[in-house]
Amino acid sequence: MGGGAAAVSDGGADREAMLRRWGSAGWAYVRSHTHPETGLVASTETFPFVTLWDVANLLLAISSAERLGFERPATVQARAERALESVSRLPQVEHEGARLPNQFARYDTLAPADATGASPGTPAWSATDIGWYLLATSWLAERHPAWRRAIEASRASWNVEPSLSDGAIEGWRADRGRFHEGRYPYGVLASAGYRAAGFRVGTEPRLEAVRLYGQDVHWERHGLTTAEPFLLSALLEARADAFGLADSWDAIARVQEARAAATGVPTAASETPLDVAPYYAYFCTVSGHESAPGVPFVIVADGRPQPAAGGLQVVASRVVAAGLATTSSDYWAQLAAAIDPLVCSPDGLSTGVYAVGAYPLRVRDLNSNALAVAFAALRARA
Repeated sequence: MGGGAAAVSDGGADREAMLRRWGSAGWAYVRSHTHPETGLVASTETFPFVTLWDVANLLLAISSAERLGFERPATVQARAERALESVSRLPQVEHEGARLPNQFARYDTLAPADATGASPGTPAWSATDIGWYLLATSWLAERHPAWRRAIEASRASWNVEPSLSDGAIEGWRADRGRFHEGRYPYGVLASAGYRAAGFRVGTEPRLEAVRLYGQDVHWERHGLTTAEPFLLSALLEARADAFGLADSWDAIARVQEARAAATGVPTAASETPLDVAPYYAYFCTVSGHESAPGVPFVIVADGRPQPAAGGLQVVASRVVAAGLATTSSDYWAQLAAAIDPLVCSPDGLSTGVYAVGAYPLRVRDLNSNALAVAFAALRARA
């Protein structure tokens, strides 16, 4: 990958060896960034907060480390139990009968926080984060029966039912009130978690489709179709497949590959933290934002769409890991080989590289590293 619009390398890569290398780096990051008392890892090195979404991915990494032989079973059990015990102590918000963990908490003290890690932040819960935690821990409880008691204890004090309204999941913020969180695809993933925990979630997304590079990509108005919910569903081997998320991952991956071939700009787009303002962006395969509905490859940051041709396009390392683990396309192997020197070091993975300019992000985050471990284990199970 040179200067200007980066090109995909012509070289190949052994998938298993590359994934294991990335998985080893990801696990080194998780180990070195785990707080000794809480067992949690901050969302990024810059912002010392944690969400239930982060904790779910951390637990998947812990499970995968055992599968890959990075840790002994007893050590893995102890790590999982420490993290789960901390979930039971997360600060909670109570509103209209609901009693749920605050959306953000400090990873070290467990104090309520905001998206920068500053305390106390605005009281809030995220139904999306809750749903992904419920789904991931349901899946993990089946694979680790010894974890089941700690998983159940982690949410024993929650009252989840009031976060549902007429079968739809809803979030809440003290400065905003209640709001719908069930939109495709994040809401579908989260709703699957609510169902896995025994709650009745009956709403269906109002899907529309756009034809991109020979593939039908679904989207919903006011939703953000990034790769994240699809690759996570594929990671859980279609557990969340009520609306075809795992199957749709194949289409998302093909569209990204085709865009790279058509434009010369390598594409592995999803949501990612950034090392420049606005510090977080959703690189959508299709936007459902009200000002850009149905538009492909839109970056949404600070609640506003931005041109995908801008400097915020990121080749996300976790999307590349997902492509390596779940497809047979040479594109993902070549892309992994191209970015490997830029993102992978023995002590962790960078979030990715900027597609235009081909320079690595100066930020490392839990989710990229945790999912590298998880996808390495998924490939090992295949």
